[in-house]
Amino acid sequence: MPSTPTTGASGNSYATVATANTYLDDSVRAGLSWKAVDNDTKSRALITATRLLDKQCFIGTKTASSQTLEWPRTGATDGDGNAVADDTVPAGIINGCIELAYELSQDSELETAKNTGSNDRRYRAGSVEIEFFRPGGVLGTDGITRFPVVVMEWIREYLCGGYKGVPSAFGTSDTSQFDSSDTYELDDPLS
Repeated sequence: MPSTPTTGASGNSYATVATANTYLDDSVRAGLSWKAVDNDTKSRALITATRLLDKQCFIGTKTASSQTLEWPRTGATDGDGNAVADDTVPAGIINGCIELAYELSQDSELETAKNTGSNDRRYRAGSVEIEFFRPGGVLGTDGITRFPVVVMEWIREYLCGGYKGVPSAFGTSDTSQFDSSDTYELDDPLS
């Protein structure tokens, strides 16, 4: 029996096939290849994408404990700090779901992928060296998450934790934000 994505608090998807078709029809990257996918596969991809998104830690709490999906939520804000209405699924979540569904329709192994980046931790060229806190990249761009970059760009502002949902450190202080007992000396600027 074919799957049918249904939206709403007791639904099984953040987007319908019709919404995904409209959104992806304008995509240079995905438009033609999404059209080639049959409706049952599109439906399954949207439902799977929603399930994968709902495993993430989002800011706020479910509006009603009885709802099947993580959105809508109470106490959620967007990247600018504006409150998200507690009866609304933000466009970023819907678009992220559609983008993830497209990616799943093209590569079903993405569902079980551990991350989207490499496991390289350190790069060195002569005396220049870059070392990541975590293997695979920085700020949700490649490897911190198992989702493709295009999906993270849509959902990151709604994720729990650090800067845009990802722990980060910046070289503007002599104190590490990861451990208050660590201090580092700053170099004097060149004259």
